[in-house]
Amino acid sequence: MIVVSDTSPVSNLILIRRLIILRELFAEVIVPPAVDAEVRALKNFGKDLSEYENADG
Repeated sequence: MIVVSDTSPVSNLILIRRLIILRELFAEVIVPPAVDAEVRALKNFGKDLSEYENADG
């Protein structure tokens, strides 16, 4: 199944370091550019985005 995600699920899973759950549930996860920008903005608040930045894209 393909899913298009908004910011909340991605950012919340990043914060609890469980982003992999999306990959386990869905064959393909599409993150629109605006969502990507919002997620990357978390770095400005000192959040670790390594799991997101290293995810298969």
